[in-house]
Amino acid sequence: MSKLQNALTDVYADEIAMLEAQAAAAPKHEFSAEFQRKMKPAFKAAERRYVHVSHFQLRRAVLVAVLIATLIISSLTAIAVMKPSLLYHIRKSAIDWSITFDQKGTVDEDAKIEYIDPECPAGFKVISRDRGPISNDISYENSKKQFINYDQSFADGQSVGLDAEDSDIHETTIFGHKAIISHKDDMHQIFFDDGTYTYDLSGNCDYKTLKNMAISVMKQFK
Repeated sequence: MSKLQNALTDVYADEIAMLEAQAAAAPKHEFSAEFQRKMKPAFKAAERRYVHVSHFQLRRAVLVAVLIATLIISSLTAIAVMKPSLLYHIRKSAIDWSITFDQKGTVDEDAKIEYIDPECPAGFKVISRDRGPISNDISYENSKKQFINYDQSFADGQSVGLDAEDSDIHETTIFGHKAIISHKDDMHQIFFDDGTYTYDLSGNCDYKTLKNMAISVMKQFK
């Protein structure tokens, strides 16, 4: 970014220097005294209504505006490039949806996972937790033996298969984020991402409980 600023500043300085040299070398035109005397009243009237901007001043103002606009656009572009995102490649069949990811944006390959846990639903308790360098797995259960499994993993290089045989599987939006949901018998599954991690919630609880857990995760997205 500093190289771009320096380059634009140099271009601006060169342009101003050239215009100043041209203005200094240009011959100065002078009207006759008689003409200036006759035009004096008109000049006074015009000066009360018109602010003069010379060609040199106009060119300099345009250059400054272009310089500022370019820097702003460059800054926004840099921010956009820095924010990671995922492109889904979904191969749909009657048996399953096979999902692979194309990671876009800047991702630190040496970054450690930032664990994001969903809110534990009422009546459930955590029965196991496994936190590793690239994943975060939690299992929940209640007194009715209903269970919920939660997985958070780095998306880069991941491939996921979702069961589609005799199930209602489709893409949707939850809390403003793209998600894939599946319903089969008494099982429900919600799959989504934040550009860096993928999140997989599944269980035989009611779908509303699973959805509320997904929203509690999405609220923690940066």
